Formats: sequence, C-alpha cells, structure tokens
Amino acid sequence: MSTPWGEARREVDIFYGEISARLHKGQTIKSIFGDLKAAGQVSVTYENFRRHVNRHHQSSNTRFPSSWGLARAEVIGLRSQIMSALTEGRSLKSIYAELKTEGRISGSYIGFYKNVKNLRRQSPHAGSAFR
Repeated sequence: MSTPWGEARREVDIFYGEISARLHKGQTIKSIFGDLKAAGQVSVTYENFRRHVNRHHQSSNTRFPSSWGLARAEVIGLRSQIMSALTEGRSLKSIYAELKTEGRISGSYIGFYKNVKNLRRQSPHAGSAFR
C-alpha cells in the first residue's frame, strides 16, 4: 500500500515541533520515526520521513543524526575507556561484550572492531593487540 504523494511532508510538518525538540535532546531520526510509526502518527517510509526532517533544516545547513554513523560516534565517545582496557590487556571481544551488555554500544561486533581499529591507527601508542 502506498501513501499519497506529499504525505511525508505533511506528516513531518504536523509533528515538526515535537520532532525538533526530540532531536535537540539527542534522539535519532530513526528512533523518533519508530515511535511515531508505532503510535500510528506517521504512515510513510523512514527514507521519506528522514528526507523531510532534514529538509526543514536545509536553510541553516543543520543535519540531525540518523542511526547511520551511530556506532562510530559511540566508539569515539568511549575512546579513552576502550583504549585503557586494551592497554590493560583485555580482549576487544570482552570489551565489546561488556559495553553491549551495559547498553553503551548499539552496533555489531564487526563494526565495533573496525571503528576501534581506525581509532588505533590515529593513536598507535594506545593498546597493543587485537584479540
């Protein structure tokens, strides 16, 4: 079932005050979309929803985060904790498992591994081995 042309724009316009407030509190576009979709307040696809939310901010060149790149941002935010755990000799898998259990990392292990590997390239003196 398809939605009528222009429906995404209307739905974003209607809820934009709420969407903007939630974005400024740090919530992602994807999570806001999920909440609105579950409540039956939007009927469009995530892609159309995201495009129209970002379009509202096009004039100020502000783009709000979607879930794309979230794993990288999480790793960067936990950089010092991850690097000190590696320096202590902990394995990357155990660090990932702990952070995942605590809910501080949302991505996959492979994505976590790649992001930490990139951080280590930038800071080669921190942590010696990937296990």
